Amino acid sequence: MLDVMLIRDATSGDWPAIWPFLRQIVAAGETFTWDRDVSEERARAMWLLEPPSRTVVAVGPDGMRPR
Repeated sequence: MLDVMLIRDATSGDWPAIWPFLRQIVAAGETFTWDRDVSEERARAMWLLEPPSRTVVAVGPDGMRPR
């Protein structure tokens, strides 16, 4: 059975859940052309965009990130 997911704007509070998997993806060097040793601060600035741009996340129906 598929769970319901809510797509919403990402907030700074989402970053602690985003950074661990994003760091692994960037370090692999197969998906992004970013420096493989990108700092967390630089990655956050590139990922969590300021308006009028936007970044979204998918969360469970209770508003929590899926595990």
